[in-house]
Amino acid sequence: MSRLIALTAVLASAVIFFWPVPDALSPTVMRAAAVATLTIGLLATVALPEFLTVLIFFFLCVVLAVAAPEVVFSGFTSGAVWLVFGGLILGAAIDVTGLAARAAGYLERVFASSYPRLITGTVLLMALLAFVMPSSIGRVVIMMPIVLALAARLDFGADSNGRTGLALAVAMGALTPTFAILPASVPNVAMAGAAEAIHGVQLAYGEYLLLHFPVIGVVGIVALPIFIVVLFPARIAARAKGGAAAPTPLTPEESRLLVILVTALALWATDSLHGVNPAWVSLGAAITAILPRVGVMAPEVVLQRVTLGPILMLAGVIGLGAVVSSPGWAGRSAAG
Repeated sequence: MSRLIALTAVLASAVIFFWPVPDALSPTVMRAAAVATLTIGLLATVALPEFLTVLIFFFLCVVLAVAAPEVVFSGFTSGAVWLVFGGLILGAAIDVTGLAARAAGYLERVFASSYPRLITGTVLLMALLAFVMPSSIGRVVIMMPIVLALAARLDFGADSNGRTGLALAVAMGALTPTFAILPASVPNVAMAGAAEAIHGVQLAYGEYLLLHFPVIGVVGIVALPIFIVVLFPARIAARAKGGAAAPTPLTPEESRLLVILVTALALWATDSLHGVNPAWVSLGAAITAILPRVGVMAPEVVLQRVTLGPILMLAGVIGLGAVVSSPGWAGRSAAG
């Protein structure tokens, strides 16, 4: 089905591109509509890797003169892209230093006495991680293997409700409640980036949190464990309880990373006071995390662990919105 939809999008974009231009429109608008139809269709169906679709979008927009290059590539000047970039680096640092594994061990020691308590603790942990790791992709990528390993320790098999419930707790806990935290999910930063690129509006971390967290955040944290436990009931075997290893002292790298994360969190929460965009806070924290001596991760590790795919996709989505809403198409076409 996805291939059929992708093929339909390709054919539709070709028809729009070669269709005679109506009197009320300009050729530039028709070309932009064709490129947008193709891009949206390929992104929605993932017929091609997202980064490749975005590169095709950039190429077609520039070659067909759909919009000025500064409009097409406006996503790279948006703070949302750099917010995700910084979040990916911080996520890799949390994994490399062992903070993520420490959090999972704490989860087992505190919450593994019962299945409902474990699901609740997992959702709560994912929501709390959103405050210090502004990337839902990074949180899921880091925590999912750890939680699945925890499921194996608790004798939850591959097709068991317990394993499924834990996986859902990680995935949904990383996404649903975190819509209330501005830099904590890609849709949020895409919205913020589009608002900045199209309307010149910059959303403040503190105001956004105060407006949304009492409803989306709190209700999500409370409701998700209830639905997961009801839909995927399970029990933790008695012999699996209380088997977590004793905690060890923080390493110097973990301590330094905690200082970086707490500082970044404080700056995010008070952005309405100091005026620094959360994206630049995220980027600054990421740079600090990989600085020699001060940081916790070698720069070459960043090249191995951080993929540019999500960054390119987000820049492409923001650029697509800027192209579609770019004024003056008709005037440019008439002048040409």
